[in-house]
Amino acid sequence: MIRMNTISADKTNYEVFEDFMRYKHSKNLSDGSISFYEEKLKRFLGWLKENKTHIADITSPIIQQYAIYLQSEFDLNNKSVNAHLRGVRAFVYYCQKLNYIVEFKVELLKTQAAVKETYTNKELKKLLKKPNTNDCSFSEYRNWVMVNFLLATGVRLSTLLNMKIKHLDFENLVINLAHTKSRKTQIIPMSKTLFEVLTEYLIYRKGIEDEYLFCSQQTGKQLTKRGMQSAIKTYHLKRDISRYSIHQYRHTFAKLAIKNGIDAFTLMKLLGHSSIKVTKNYINLFSEDLKEGFNEYCPLENFTNTRNKRITMKKE
Repeated sequence: MIRMNTISADKTNYEVFEDFMRYKHSKNLSDGSISFYEEKLKRFLGWLKENKTHIADITSPIIQQYAIYLQSEFDLNNKSVNAHLRGVRAFVYYCQKLNYIVEFKVELLKTQAAVKETYTNKELKKLLKKPNTNDCSFSEYRNWVMVNFLLATGVRLSTLLNMKIKHLDFENLVINLAHTKSRKTQIIPMSKTLFEVLTEYLIYRKGIEDEYLFCSQQTGKQLTKRGMQSAIKTYHLKRDISRYSIHQYRHTFAKLAIKNGIDAFTLMKLLGHSSIKVTKNYINLFSEDLKEGFNEYCPLENFTNTRNKRITMKKE
């Protein structure tokens, strides 16, 4: 096979991979994104090595063979295979840009739209019931505040984990999200109820501005990712809620905001999406819920009083 660029022939697969990772690091990607590419591509490189395939020889059929390998060897469903293919796709397009390989499109497998689970109103009422501050532990009270924060903002776990006291602007009623997936600082409004919750919380929490907002009761230091997940799990189970996904609060925030009439552009800004397309996926998924109570805000229903009247047509 003709190689597009003699440089690629001189480099090993792993050397090209290292170049790619340096490129991704230069883009200031989050630690999660870097780990994603490392994990997906190391498996792909291992498969290429087993099949004695150089990167310069990658074609569309090669990618299709790799997808079949993932399905058969690891029993992965299409959604999981696509996660691997997204990592491979970024790598392939990088190589194409450098003329290492011929151009072709990396096709993902067809999947059904994933159902985004949300908490019910009944569950939220249980979760939002304030504990008795004269009787509960700091951990339980802190967890209640975290639940309020998640429902009021829809932030991701990593953002919540890295919130510092100084990120709260009580004077202007805004929250500065310094740790986001896009690595860009995001400013969102602070609701009236959240303002009250956080104001009281800091009376108990104390601490200086540069300290993390949600700390460990034992050490007073930042909670770990696992520690925060465990705290939410414990809090939920204590309130007889068997589901305890932190990301589910993000889905719930989006669903309720959509039901309350938020527009796509504003929701995109609040959720920190880089593309309106991602936001529209939320709107399409939750569009069925918009039917609930539709008659109450439908303009036609507001202006007509003849719905219950019998209409008699004049005979010719």
